[in-house]
Amino acid sequence: MLVAAAVCPCPPLLVPEVAAGAAPELAGTRDACAAAVGVLAASRPDLLVVVGPADPGAEGPYPAGTPGSFRGFGVDLAVRLGSGPGAAAGQDAERDTGRELPYALAVGAWLLGGARWDACAVAGLGVTEELTAADAVELGRTTGVRADRVALLVMGDGSACRTLKAPGYLDE
Repeated sequence: MLVAAAVCPCPPLLVPEVAAGAAPELAGTRDACAAAVGVLAASRPDLLVVVGPADPGAEGPYPAGTPGSFRGFGVDLAVRLGSGPGAAAGQDAERDTGRELPYALAVGAWLLGGARWDACAVAGLGVTEELTAADAVELGRTTGVRADRVALLVMGDGSACRTLKAPGYLDE
C-alpha cells in the first residue's frame, strides 16, 4: 500500500558540486527536498521507490545499490541508490541491471545520501515520456503491492513555460 509520496525537482543543478557558483541560490530548494525526504522516512515505509524520467532504453527498474554519477556534467561525483538493505551488495529482490542511474534517479540517490537514508530498502524506477496512462496505472498497481508500506520519491522537472519571461515562454 502507498503510505507517502513526495515530489522533488530532478535537475542535476540541485547538487551543489554541479551548480558550482549557483549553489547558494538553490539552498532553499535543497532544504525543501530534505524536508520531503524526512516526511517519507517518518511514514515508516518498508520500501521507498524513487521514480523519475529516463531516456528510452533506460526505463525500468533499478535495484538498491545501482551506481550513478554526474560526470556528464563535468563533476566527478558518484552516488549509489540507497544505503540501506541491499545497497552494499548492489542488489535487492530484483535482478542487477548492470546500468547506471539516469540523472533524475541519480539526483534522488544524492538526496537520499544526504539524508543518510536507512529507513528501509530502496529501489528505482525510470519512466519515459512514452508511458501511456494505462501503463502508468498498471505500474502504480504493481509498485504499490511490492511491500506492505510503500513510499514514493518522485523526481521530475517543472514547467519551463509558466510566465512570459520563462525559457519556454508562456504556455497557458
